[in-house]
Amino acid sequence: MSALTVVGTGGGVGTTTLAALAFRAVRDHPEGAPWLIGAADRDLALRVGDDRADRIRVDHAVRDAGVLRTDAPVAPLVADGAALAVVTPWSPVGLSDARAVVDRVSAADPEAIRRTAVVLVGRRGWRGGRNGADAWPDAVPVLHLPYDPALHRPGPVPELAGLGRAAREGAAAWQDLVARLLA
Repeated sequence: MSALTVVGTGGGVGTTTLAALAFRAVRDHPEGAPWLIGAADRDLALRVGDDRADRIRVDHAVRDAGVLRTDAPVAPLVADGAALAVVTPWSPVGLSDARAVVDRVSAADPEAIRRTAVVLVGRRGWRGGRNGADAWPDAVPVLHLPYDPALHRPGPVPELAGLGRAAREGAAAWQDLVARLLA
């Protein structure tokens, strides 16, 4: 199975929004859309909006796993070639938390680091800062999703055209990465 699991380093960092954007990136794949997996209380279907697809690729999945506890094992998240996206606030603490998850993945399965990505999510009033690129293994892509109020409104995640330029570019880069990870 080819799967992408989206985890957060804390509550409210955007795992459900990013899982919805991930599903949209590959929903129209010629072989079909992936399974969409999320806890009932996470409103993933609501964030996706229209989750219908003509075909389903039963061997592909996008999973919104919510917050990854610091004591939770990471090996099951990257088992069988699964990809992992670590979502964290774009802040010094967020960078540190994400780095701790990446280190745990590397310790559990050194090959899984090639299937691990970090998404730094902007917050209202925070324009970002250093991305810590020098602190990440070369194989780990670090993407930036700047703050955009449209991504924080209730209901379905807006189409990329409804986002500001910076968020649109960040979301497009995320969707491109998802398409590669679930190819």
